[in-house]
Amino acid sequence: WTSAGAVVAIASSCALGFLTVDLLRLRVAHAEAPPAEKELSPPERKDLPVFKKEDVKKHGKDSERIWVTFKTGVYDITEFRKLHPGGDKILLAAGGAVDPYWTLYAQHKTPEVMEILEECRIGNLDPKDVEASEE
Repeated sequence: WTSAGAVVAIASSCALGFLTVDLLRLRVAHAEAPPAEKELSPPERKDLPVFKKEDVKKHGKDSERIWVTFKTGVYDITEFRKLHPGGDKILLAAGGAVDPYWTLYAQHKTPEVMEILEECRIGNLDPKDVEASEE
């Protein structure tokens, strides 16, 4: 082997090693991708009452009880508000949908957050209002 040949061999081995590490990193990053959107849909709950969008609006940030919606569910977040890691930012959705804020703050798109929200569930959004918000 010549010095130049040895340098080329070492450089090639290093490049292959870095490429392998980069491919492994990509694989790990892919494995940690957020769950699919359908996994974050509230379960169907026929045992709960149905509320209209107007009912939810009456429970804004200045109301005694604070309600929000997420897709088909209606949630009373009054007690959870004190525990919310983002502080009073949760009040931005008071009396309305959290959906747009979950789009902005991707950390909400996890099964754990969905579990917490479901603990606050008090009802279902009227199907007519769900359809109107999807249009």
